[in-house]
This record gives sequence, C-alpha cells and structure tokens, in this order.
Amino acid sequence: MEPERLNRDLKALAMVKVVMVRYSMDLLSKKNVFELLKTPHSLESISMSCGLKHAKMLENMLDLLVGEGILSFDGKGYSVKNLKITDTTEAKRYLSEGYKESLEWIDFVNRFSESTLTTGKASELTGFEEEKAIYYWNKIMEQGPHSLRVIAITELYKDMKPGALVMDYGCGGGVGLEQLLEMSNKPVRLIATDPSTRFFQEAKRRAKALSFSDPVRNQNKKDIVFEGFGGIDKYIGKLDGIFISIIFNHIEEMEHVRIFRMLRSLLKPGGKLVIVQLMDFGKHNRNPIWVMHNIPTHRGYPMRERFVRDLRSVFGSVEERLDGMVTISTK
Repeated sequence: MEPERLNRDLKALAMVKVVMVRYSMDLLSKKNVFELLKTPHSLESISMSCGLKHAKMLENMLDLLVGEGILSFDGKGYSVKNLKITDTTEAKRYLSEGYKESLEWIDFVNRFSESTLTTGKASELTGFEEEKAIYYWNKIMEQGPHSLRVIAITELYKDMKPGALVMDYGCGGGVGLEQLLEMSNKPVRLIATDPSTRFFQEAKRRAKALSFSDPVRNQNKKDIVFEGFGGIDKYIGKLDGIFISIIFNHIEEMEHVRIFRMLRSLLKPGGKLVIVQLMDFGKHNRNPIWVMHNIPTHRGYPMRERFVRDLRSVFGSVEERLDGMVTISTK
C-alpha cells in the first residue's frame, strides 16, 4: 500500500465533506430551516413546517451539521448553535486537481436535491444518459475508494493458495475487478457477478481491454467467469474468497444478515469475505454524501456498529481496518 496515495484519498473524502456541508447549508437555508431552528424543533416538526418530505435525507443533513458544530441536538430537537459559513474554495480546488469527476458527479446529483427533499421521491435522473452515468460512477470508484480497495484486496489475497476461487460480488462497472487482476501475483480464478445487465456489460468490456506483461495476470484475465446472480448457487461451499466494494448502501439494513449468511454458504471452511463499505459512524458522525438519497437505489449508509455486529453474528472471526470501512470476515 502506498501511504501517500492513501493519505491523498482520505483527504479527498474529507474535502468532499466540506463541500457537502456547504451544499446542505445552502439548501436548508433556502427552505427556511435555519430561521425555524432559532428554537428547538424535532425532525417531524421541521418536515411539517418547511414542507420537506424526505425524512432520511433531512435527518442526514441535520445530523451532519450537528457533527460540525453548526446545529445542536438535545435528544429531541435541533437548533442553531453556530451558523458559520463553510468556505469550499480549497476543497473544490483539491478535488478538481485529482478527483475531478467525483466533484462533477456530486455537483450534478446535487441539482436534484431540492426536488428529492420536497417531494420525498428520489430522482430518476431524467435526461442523464446511461453511458455518462456509468462513466462517472467508474471514475468515482477509480478515485477516492481506490486505496480502500488496495487494503481490502491485500487482505483477501493474504495466505491464499494458487488457483484459489474468488468472487467479485456486485462487480459494477469492473473497477474492483481490474484491481483484483492487477494485484494477483499468483494464479487465481475470478468470478464476477452483478444484478445490472448494463454494468455487467461494462465490466466485461473493461476486463477484455486489459493487457498485462505478466503472464500470470494475463491468464487470470482469460479465466474470468461472468456469472449472473441467478447462477451463484452452484458455488456453495466452493469459494476461497469473496470481495465486495460499496454495495450495502443499496441494500435495506434488515437484509444484511440474510445476505451475510448466503455469502458465508458460498465459502469453503476458512474462506474469507472482504468488504469495502463507506459507513455512518454514529448519528452525528454521518457519511457526508447525503446527495446519494437522490439515487433511487440508495438505502442509506450502514451504521458501522450494527454492520460489524451483524457480520459477527454470522462469521466466526471479523477484523476491521480503517474504522470498519474494510472488514475481513472468516468462515
């Protein structure tokens, strides 16, 4: 792992937070929330008084501002504490230099925030071309989360024998799959699976375009199996490892344990499930990227404490890296 790259990527996530604090303040100010919060009000009271219907997005924004010392929360209601203006100049400069597409994506999705907040309905991103969506999502995955996946894949491959069978569960557009190939220094049989046909096609295209000077990696590329979600039962008890990158914010929290059990059934004894996942770390330590609530498939970021507890209820051993953003579960 390159410490310099990790530090850059973690700083980028911090800079995203600066931008998202400002965007939340601008939107809440426009909806007269701060005027209302001169006295304490509950989430329900704010929603009713300001005509805001997306409770999860609103709570996420308010909790983010509590964590930043801009609002207070007394257990029942929110109120203004220190209404300071967040300067995004440095944050946007930093992001535009090395994380340009991530910033462009946030700016684009933020356009739908007022509509989502006031109607309660996530945007279908009308007029946003599917090809452009895939392009931006892949670019985002190449940028800030890159170092998290390096840590995760290093843990996945640690002590793994040549010829191991590894699944990329929810491979998306293939960015994680590419890293699995790049970091494979011994023979490995990779299986890629995803519920989205279009993203699946992009993952296939991306893998096919790769070329390595190392014959082992080239052979690993040739041996990739692309398997539909409906066909993964054939791997029950056969996998040495499963890799997952940032999908649990698209899955209802009540479904996590069921999926953990299903994934455990696919592993051999001693097999590893390694997950990269952006988290909420507490009510007032939220993942700042609340604009994800504009995306119809977004279900909210998992709370780290519950997420790890649920993993431990299914797996014999669970280790954490980077405060739980990377977890290593062993059957």
